[in-house]
This record gives sequence, structure tokens and C-alpha cells, in this order.
Amino acid sequence: MKMEFEVLTAPSYDIIVAGGGMTGVAAAVAAARNGKKTLLIERSGVLGGVATAGLCNILLGGRKYYPAMGKHKVRAAGGIFEELSQRLIDRGAAVDPDEINQYRNPHGWSHGCCADGLVFANDVMKVELDMLCREAGVEILFFTNVISLDCQKQTVRQVIVHNKSGITAIPAKFVIDCTGDADLAVMAGAPSVMGNNNDRRTAPVTVLMLVDHVEADQIFAYLEPDWQGRFRFRQIIRDLRDRGLWPWACEIFISMQNVESDCFLINTLRQTNIDGTDVRQLSTAMIDGRADSLKLLQLMRQYFPGFANARLRQISDTVGVRETRRIVGDFVLTVKDIGEERHFDDVIGFSGYAWDLPDPERPSHQPMEGKKLVDLIPIPYRVMVPQKVNNLLVAGRSISVQRDVLGPLRVMAPCMVMGQAAGTAAAIAIDKNCDSRSLPVSLLQDQLRAAGQVVDRPHTIGKGV
Repeated sequence: MKMEFEVLTAPSYDIIVAGGGMTGVAAAVAAARNGKKTLLIERSGVLGGVATAGLCNILLGGRKYYPAMGKHKVRAAGGIFEELSQRLIDRGAAVDPDEINQYRNPHGWSHGCCADGLVFANDVMKVELDMLCREAGVEILFFTNVISLDCQKQTVRQVIVHNKSGITAIPAKFVIDCTGDADLAVMAGAPSVMGNNNDRRTAPVTVLMLVDHVEADQIFAYLEPDWQGRFRFRQIIRDLRDRGLWPWACEIFISMQNVESDCFLINTLRQTNIDGTDVRQLSTAMIDGRADSLKLLQLMRQYFPGFANARLRQISDTVGVRETRRIVGDFVLTVKDIGEERHFDDVIGFSGYAWDLPDPERPSHQPMEGKKLVDLIPIPYRVMVPQKVNNLLVAGRSISVQRDVLGPLRVMAPCMVMGQAAGTAAAIAIDKNCDSRSLPVSLLQDQLRAAGQVVDRPHTIGKGV
């Protein structure tokens, strides 16, 4: 039987942002604040992506700690990231990073890695993201998937979406891909890769959970001899494995204290050989991740200090995917570029994070550990520019970089930096009637500076404890 579908036509927008994670929110808000009629499309019913639906309630990479500077911290990300952070802190829904004891940090599993993250309350973050978009004038379409693009002469004319209302073609002047998987870029014909040299071997995925009724003091007492916690609970895991009680490949128990002192985020489980662009594999990962979370909690109650009375509060509603496709732009940022501290004229922001992209087969192993890494990693505008399409930018973890470079750039603060830059750039491109390659980057940088983004160098913002 032949099936026919009516394609509806919607009003046009200046800018359409696909993907309502932290990157997409920043892109849409920046576009709307620059006077553009903006639509944000999100497949679920909540903004924030992995940060909220995925329960990864810590924004990393926005600040950097410098012991040599008298315990000063410097800002790696400003703009919308800093604004959102302060809104949450003011509401008592986030832990101010300036108040964290760097040497006795309950909010991270490795000293100097997660210590400068912003820990936040999940549901309050959801509301703040809604309000941030509403205040800027962003229109949001929840429960909506982009299924195709209408491209003519390497230019996106319409974004085709599907939701409960049917199939709709939405005209747009500029499109920003914040899907994390380069979905729209691939639809538009832009080249992409997965893994190292396109071997499609990617970092493990994780289903996270929140537990409460945790005796935090017992955890801290256990960790006190080695508070840096780099190998947190590793010996317990070895003992359990020797007894046949630990069935997973991961070797480190990663837990982070949330805003409530008795509530901990558990980011321990690692599932390997999952293709984050394959819906069947993602479905299997979600089912297995939920079941494994209950198994892990049972072991935590029996063997891990502080968790004897732990109660499950929530399992994430989506799989935390660290890596899928990356676009191949005219420029690819490499490990060598970072190691040699290469200067870029088109920097639109920085990341203050570390090498962090687990090995595809050994989920607790960091291949780049110990390798030289500049304190603040510059993000050139060009990494967001795909080939073979003129009016589309890509922001977030699917940018044009060598695989290992994704480690410090894939976390949420630098992703929001890229989102804000992409939204601002799209507005400029419309105003100047130019494509993404001929965009005046100096003007983009000026507008980002005016919006409070860190473009030139970090600013000292206070002292650590």
C-alpha cells in the first residue's frame, strides 16, 4: 500500500537551532539576543541534554584553578555560561566553585579535574534554561525531530521536522547544528568522521544515577589518606572483581556530591562498543544501564563506605554519550596545535578542562594522561565551520578536531562557549549577507567581548579556599 504524507509549511525563521542541550540553549539565546527570530528544536521535553535528562549535574571546563597564583581561579568561560551559573548560585541551586576546598573536594573524583565544575540542582536547572530562552524570545519546539533538510546550492533552505502535529517544512536563513552528533551537517552533505582515523571506535557511554541518604563524612574519612582521590575506591573494586562480584570493565568508582550534602551523582558505569548514532545500540545501552545501576547500588550498599543506607533517587532518562561524529572542516584542530600553544587569530573562547576521553576498550584508561596540555585551550571559530554547506555552523562535541582534542572541549562550559559564538555568528552572517566562511571574525569577537565572553585571555575572578 502506498503511503503519502502531507508536508505542512511553517512560518520562516531567521535562525533554527537543532538540539536543546547546553550548547543549543546558548546558541539560541545568543541568536535571539542579537535580534533574530529564533527557533530551538529539541527531541525530548526538556532542555539541557546530558546535563539534565542525562543527570550529569556538573558543568565542567568553565574555570581553572592555579595553585601557583595564590590559589586564584581564572575564568575560562564567561557570557551566557557565567550568567546561568550565577543565576543558579543566587537561587541556592548550585555550589559556587569559589567556595570549594580544592584539596578536599567532594564534588569531583580527581583533584584538579572536576574541582572547578559547577554542581547544580537538576530540576531547577531545567526551569532556568526554559526561562533563559523565554526571556530572550526564543521559540521552543519540544518533542520534535529533524528528519531532513531542503538544500539547494550548498545552502539550507528549509528544515524538515516531525512531531505530533505531522511533518513540517520550516524555512530558515541560517541553521546551527547542536545535536552533538553532527546530524544536520551530515544531512547537508558535510563530511564527517567517527573515532580515530574514522575507525568508528568511540569512548564508552554511561547511564548515570543519583542516590541520596549517603553518609558523606564516612566517604571523606575513607578518602582522607589520599584525598586527591585519583584512584577512588579502586582497591575495593579490585577485591570485588577477585571475588567475582564486579562484572564491569570500569576500575574506578566515580561519585560527586550534589547540592544536597547527602545526595551523590554516580558516574561509574561504562558501556563499551556502543555506537551513539545507532538507535538500536542506544536502546540496548539504556536498558542495560538501568539494570546495571540497580546492581551497582546493591554493591555500594554492601561494600562502599558511606553508602550503606543509600537510596536510589533517579536514573538518567538518556544515555550519556561522550563521542560520535565530528565534522571535517577546512581546518582541523590537532593535539600538536595545542601542545605547541599555537596562536589563532579567530579564537572565540576557551576551555579550562583536562584531557578526558576514555579509551574505547578500557573505560577507566585515559590515553592522553600525562601528555602536555596548555592550561586554557583556545577554540578557533573555524572548528565550527563544516565543508559543503554555506549557512550552517556546528557547535558542541561534533566540531572539526582531532579525536583526542575532543577530551577537553566536549564538556559543557566550552560547548556553551561554542554555542554562544555560533548564535552570534549566525546573526552577523544574516546582517552582513555573508556565508560562514567569509564572516568577519573580528566583528564576532568584538560582539562576544561585549556580551562578557572570554576571547582574549582569562580573568582572575577570586581566591580558592
